[in-house]
Amino acid sequence: LPPAEHLQFFPWDRLCVNPCSLPLEKCLAREFPPELPFWNDYMKIYNRLQESPDYQEMQEAVREALNPAPGQILLDVGCGTFNTLLPFARKKDEMRLIGVDSTAPALLIAQDQLERIPDRSPEVKLVWYDALSYLRGMKAQSVNHVAAVNTLYVMEDAHEALMEIWRVLAPGGRLVMVDIFRDFKPHKILFSKIAHRWKANRMSTPFMAILDGVRSLSLLNDNRYLVKLAAQNGKTLDAYASVLAQTGFDVLEARKVYAKQAGLYVAQKPKEDE
Repeated sequence: LPPAEHLQFFPWDRLCVNPCSLPLEKCLAREFPPELPFWNDYMKIYNRLQESPDYQEMQEAVREALNPAPGQILLDVGCGTFNTLLPFARKKDEMRLIGVDSTAPALLIAQDQLERIPDRSPEVKLVWYDALSYLRGMKAQSVNHVAAVNTLYVMEDAHEALMEIWRVLAPGGRLVMVDIFRDFKPHKILFSKIAHRWKANRMSTPFMAILDGVRSLSLLNDNRYLVKLAAQNGKTLDAYASVLAQTGFDVLEARKVYAKQAGLYVAQKPKEDE
């Protein structure tokens, strides 16, 4: 793959930067790990997670913690379908948004969602690239904030990724990350979703309850691989907060989210005069 291009912003018709010479739909991911077919399939149904109130609350918490100012640059590492930063693309602020992911189907969904936004003001760049490789190619102190939502536990080297995020962040910039725990239990998210819907009186008929359960169970099946990855690479809440502090971040917040199956961490790179 050619070197990662970074911090070059274009109108939407020239926006989706693709290191392959082929159209995004036809890219051959030969350079990526063998588990990529799983992610290609998973991302086709990933947006169904938005049906979960816990997922919605988690994403909103990430956006509130990022709280970007007009003109700032935000990077989403492992952006998937761009759900985290998508609401920022609807704002009329002159901010710049970068989403990088190694899964082409996810970026196609992201592209479709962005194209549906009329008169979009923020400049957005989608990059089909391995996230860690992209970080390595970025200039130091070149972004204001970084989001990483359920990304680090699937990366080749999470420690190096954190060091690279530290390097590319401007002083005072924030890393807002979510990572599922080592003992990730996706069925608890399903139970929490059912409880939310029951309280909201959205399961008024047995048929709707059964339909919702079948859809959710199919997601549970798709999460089996994620459970395996979490067991291998996941951490506890305190352990990740400690890793962030050791990397040099000031940890402003660390709490459980996503039906208590993941940790939300708000970490800030100290300003140069601190």
